[in-house]
Order: sequence, then C-alpha cells, then structure tokens
Amino acid sequence: MADVLVGSVVQYQLSAADAATINKTRTSHVGSSAAAGNVVPLIVTAVNEYSTKPPTVKINGHAVLEGHHQPFLVIGRRQGTLPGTWQVPAPPPAKPVAAKPAPVPFVSAV
Repeated sequence: MADVLVGSVVQYQLSAADAATINKTRTSHVGSSAAAGNVVPLIVTAVNEYSTKPPTVKINGHAVLEGHHQPFLVIGRRQGTLPGTWQVPAPPPAKPVAAKPAPVPFVSAV
C-alpha cells in the first residue's frame, strides 16, 4: 500500500535531466535556475502501485517551481533519496509543552 495519496504534497528532488529541461524552457529570468538535487514541492496527481517484489510505487505530479507560473510535470517517479525521486516530508518536530508551575501551598502565619 502506498504511503502517499492523490493530492498529497511530497518533496521531489530534481534530476540533472529535470534541471536541464526546466532551465531550457524558461524564457525569462524568472526565479532561480534549477539544479540537480534541488528539492521542490510536488503535488501528486496519480499513484501507480506495481506488484513486483518488493512492491513498487510510482507517482505522477506537478512540481512547483520558484518564480515559475507553470508547474513542471513529473511522471513515473519512485520514492527514494537520489535525484529524480520523492519523499514524504518528515513531520515537524513537536513543540515542547510548558510545564505548569506546581501550586504553592498556603502557609498560615498564625
């Protein structure tokens, strides 16, 4: 079972081919240039599960690029840690809960 659903946002790491395509298709100097290894948000549009051993999940989605109004289409990418793969973002660290001060016992002066 996939740990990602259509509509989820994952972190996608651009491959060298992705970066080259993005940089080539930009017609103006809008946003930063793309480089292999850059991590961008990717909105998942399809999840495909394959019953291989081990099971394989590939996703399609739209990578959101800084300063670029058109999303970059990503097709058939696997989960992983290398360029050209995606990961589910780690949850933010839990904020520590402030401890309530202990009540001060009432001491009579009598």
